[in-house]
Amino acid sequence: MICYSIRSLIAAHKNLEIGQFDIKTAFINEILSEEIYMQLLEGIKIENKKIVSKLNKALYGLKQAAKCWNRRFHEFLQEFNFQQSDADQCVYFSQFNSEKVSHTQCR
Repeated sequence: MICYSIRSLIAAHKNLEIGQFDIKTAFINEILSEEIYMQLLEGIKIENKKIVSKLNKALYGLKQAAKCWNRRFHEFLQEFNFQQSDADQCVYFSQFNSEKVSHTQCR
């Protein structure tokens, strides 16, 4: 609740509109930056029970998934000259054709 209040105050001070969108498959499309292995799922029958699976992409529930997505999205916003707010690192600002633009990334 406090998080949204601070963002609302920043938006009001800078005279910005607030919008929101959701990327439903964000975590499962994120490429992992480290090697992560998991046990085989139940129902997969393999004679050698010591085999594990190496993950190439993040899964929902994986601790690293949110961090990987945040890093990738931060880099994407920087490509379009968005700057992170000092007051709230989830808020990004930019200016296009003399119009102020902001984006909020909730973690």
